[in-house]
Amino acid sequence: MLLAPVAFAYAFLSPAPVHYRINAILDGFLPVFGGNEGKLEAKLMMQVTSEPSLTGTTVTTELKEATLLFDGSALPLGVEDVKRVFPKMEWDVSSSGTVRSKTAAPQVPIRLPGLDPARFLEMTLVPVEFGSEPKESWTFSRDFSGSAMKSDCKWEPDGRVEIGTKQVLNFFEDESLTSVDKSKAIQEVRSELAGKGRAVFDIKRGLLRSYTMKSETLSTVTDLQSGAKSKRILKSQMQVDLVESPPAPVEPPDWWTRAKQTGTLAREYWNRIGAPQLRAWIQKLVTSVVGG
Repeated sequence: MLLAPVAFAYAFLSPAPVHYRINAILDGFLPVFGGNEGKLEAKLMMQVTSEPSLTGTTVTTELKEATLLFDGSALPLGVEDVKRVFPKMEWDVSSSGTVRSKTAAPQVPIRLPGLDPARFLEMTLVPVEFGSEPKESWTFSRDFSGSAMKSDCKWEPDGRVEIGTKQVLNFFEDESLTSVDKSKAIQEVRSELAGKGRAVFDIKRGLLRSYTMKSETLSTVTDLQSGAKSKRILKSQMQVDLVESPPAPVEPPDWWTRAKQTGTLAREYWNRIGAPQLRAWIQKLVTSVVGG
């Protein structure tokens, strides 16, 4: 049981690159494919390398695997396609969790609360920002898509951090649901997000072990000409897990290796010599019987 606030510092201490499995789900109204109700799921594997810097740690993220599904069916998009939205990037991370991107992030034409490619590291590996002094509970705010996201955090006795997030995002859309200036828009959108999650950290290595966040966004869409209003609901989930290096494969005993080699040689002999000879013998037998 925690007797005092935990002092945690991001450091990403690891002698080799580490990998994280990321599973993100968006379920509800999606401003993609012309606007659809559905379930979009992204399964990613991200490689992370780090080195100390004058201001904290320089972290490099790169996607290694990516699978996208819409309503359970795989989309014809691979890791290189996903990298156009989440490319290899370099970040400067302070010990408290302040993040500054050192690589320009691509611009995405849609806007959703809590989702911002320029904040990819904060969405996944650095979900909590700590203060200058350890506290049992605290609040911090970050800018996501041009609007503040507020997070209330609390250390729990088992060592995890409980997180509650809120964000209000106002923007305009055109006919294709692309985020545009008001002069080009046909509707205004006000989105309100509320979410709850938890994070577990490796205190010694100064990195995240796991992170879970579930949120719901309620959006009110107002037609700029008629004033008519409609609603959108989007539920989202984010699961991030550190993938520990798998154990080295166990070498099979010599007898098993020899047995496999013997079996391979036997199959090769049969395919090249035995089977043709058997077919020729059967053909000869059939010919002799028919001819007889």
